[in-house]
Amino acid sequence: MMEIVFGKSACGTMKYIGIDPTDLYCFSFGLSIGDLTEKEYPDISELKARVEHGESLRLWFSRKSPEESCGFHWLMAELQEIENAEIFAVSLPDYFELPDNCTMTCSDWGEVEPELWKPLLGEKTILPVGQRVYAALRWQELTQENAPLRAVVNGSLVSVHADFYDHFIQRELKKQDSDFIEARFIADIISICQLGISDFILHQRIDAFIQKGLLAVVTPTEEGTPPVRRILRKVQK
Repeated sequence: MMEIVFGKSACGTMKYIGIDPTDLYCFSFGLSIGDLTEKEYPDISELKARVEHGESLRLWFSRKSPEESCGFHWLMAELQEIENAEIFAVSLPDYFELPDNCTMTCSDWGEVEPELWKPLLGEKTILPVGQRVYAALRWQELTQENAPLRAVVNGSLVSVHADFYDHFIQRELKKQDSDFIEARFIADIISICQLGISDFILHQRIDAFIQKGLLAVVTPTEEGTPPVRRILRKVQK
């Protein structure tokens, strides 16, 4: 059975726990952000051929992650013409049980530790044809809308404006000191808000805040270092 993941971290975990690389496919190319007509879509002819010859595949995706949800919808659109495809799916659990009566939540499969992943390798829930068809049609709609971002809202994948996540930034910004390190600020947003998005999206929006004069750069990063290491300052208006 072929294993399909939609993130590089998840792919690395799959390899770590012993999944045969020849049966592992990773599709992660930024479908949740930007112009869909400008994406470099991967060649999946080999995958399609294996499905057409009767091999089954299993999808690992999170309904909370815009990127993984986009990948799932896109792949269903790509495979919709293969009527007899045997497709299984493992949706990211709402939480994982840990020792000492503790629980842990994750936004995408890339956040899941290997020891939590292994017990789920026996999961084989068939993906209903109706759900596959709906996902394919929804992806066609999202492609036609071609919004700046695609986000998960109330469990559904929708097109949104570029400033969709700004209110989360504004809310967490109130908790920061006058001067703060951008990288730590982004980490706080990701961990507290559980948005299932990349730090790149938040960095872009913080740049927009700077351009609007809501934030100022106190100490820029040195050449060759990540831009999120810069120190920012709130601008009082």
